[in-house]
Amino acid sequence: VGDVTQPSLVSWTMDLTTRKVTLSFSERVRASTFDATQLTVQSEASTAPSSAVKLTGSVNASSFNGLTIDFLLTVSDKNSIKSFTDLAINSSTTYLSLGTDAVQDMQ
Repeated sequence: VGDVTQPSLVSWTMDLTTRKVTLSFSERVRASTFDATQLTVQSEASTAPSSAVKLTGSVNASSFNGLTIDFLLTVSDKNSIKSFTDLAINSSTTYLSLGTDAVQDMQ
């Protein structure tokens, strides 16, 4: 029987100074399937957050399969996030939403 469980995001970090984002998953993911445009940084864990930025892409995304994906935010996405006064200020104003096609597991 094949693997029917999709990977889930276990934890993540984002450093707006370096633009580095690290995503940690519950199971190994295929790096070549990563699509940053499926990610939204938002101010609250809600389907209708007061502030949100849907990423437009990534720079230097991981090329190795594994439990983590590292990438850099585009300069434009970083500036968009920083333009909000209530987004990514601290851990209580920083949430990540992943679309269903953000990354695929190794199956």
